[in-house]
Amino acid sequence: MKSNVVALALSAATLTTLAAGPAFALDAYRDRTGIFYGGGLGFGAGKADTTGAETKAGLNIDGRIGGGLTQNLTLDFDMGLTQQLGAETTLVTGFVGVNLFPVGDLFVRLKGGVAHASLEAGDGGTGLGVGGGLGYEFWANADLAVGVGVDFQHHFYDAAAFNALNFGLTFTVY
Repeated sequence: MKSNVVALALSAATLTTLAAGPAFALDAYRDRTGIFYGGGLGFGAGKADTTGAETKAGLNIDGRIGGGLTQNLTLDFDMGLTQQLGAETTLVTGFVGVNLFPVGDLFVRLKGGVAHASLEAGDGGTGLGVGGGLGYEFWANADLAVGVGVDFQHHFYDAAAFNALNFGLTFTVY
């Protein structure tokens, strides 16, 4: 099952990169078009919908690569890892994400893909996940944007579901 998840994640990363291929232009000053890469660090709270499960705080880290289709629209593949504190719950996600910048550096993010969970109640496994959020990017220099944001994720598994609300910092090199 793990090899299927890895194959699916690599396939999603490849398709995302190919779909954004026309946007792989030379970098320009504070320009989101072209290839980009980055990561994020954050914290949040999550809860499984299993009997006796409690809301627990957690730490998360992610990395992403993608392309800017226009100055206001980016497409990426995001790999994330979340570890709940004081619990034996670990989440691994492979999401395809879309960022829309409707006004300046404010962005709206939608994402979906594969999620794998190891839940303390013994439920979990591999399933699907969807999410959305809001954030703002601050340009640190010509190519580096530092962002702050919030997102909500819902994961669907055979025996359980999992919800999380996350806050974090992102670092993106355009």
